[in-house]
Amino acid sequence: IHPDDRDHFSAVKDAQARGERVQNEYRIVRPNGEVRHIFDRSFPVPGAERTRSAGVASDITDRVLAEEALRASEQRLRDFGEASQDI
Repeated sequence: IHPDDRDHFSAVKDAQARGERVQNEYRIVRPNGEVRHIFDRSFPVPGAERTRSAGVASDITDRVLAEEALRASEQRLRDFGEASQDI
């Protein structure tokens, strides 16, 4: 887990341990140093003797990077529009 996401990740895992349904986005750091963005969702397993959960985790890195690129592009367009009005 990325160091900046550990506290949030812990809180979500505590909720999961209490049997709550959770969704979470966080980053992981791979052994080679690469950062990947993860979206996971889990839900309690009914009828389990003790609290158990099941879930699915997805790598959403491509989506996150595309969203960041879009925001940067939109900002450049706004900056250009403001600069052209000043001229």
